Amino acid sequence: MNPKYWQTLELPKILSRLAEHTSFSAGRELALALEPATTLEEVRCRQEETTQARRLLEVKPDLHLGGAHDVRPLVGHAERGGILQPQELLDIRDTL
Repeated sequence: MNPKYWQTLELPKILSRLAEHTSFSAGRELALALEPATTLEEVRCRQEETTQARRLLEVKPDLHLGGAHDVRPLVGHAERGGILQPQELLDIRDTL
């Protein structure tokens, strides 16, 4: 889809509203980076994921991502052979 149409359909505004409902930075970035599905298979997959998420929230309405941290920088540091501090390891544990 032509990005010009995204502006016409106000996609950035929609994604911004979606991002307001996220609870941490990684989720916000994913929400803002969403692009419209371009194949029927992708649309069906996304609809199924949405259906499953809604069912999960019906079964566990108190489910949240509290305690989650954006550990991407820590993982990158560890992948490069860096040593993580105890609090950083605890942040990873809480997120997992």
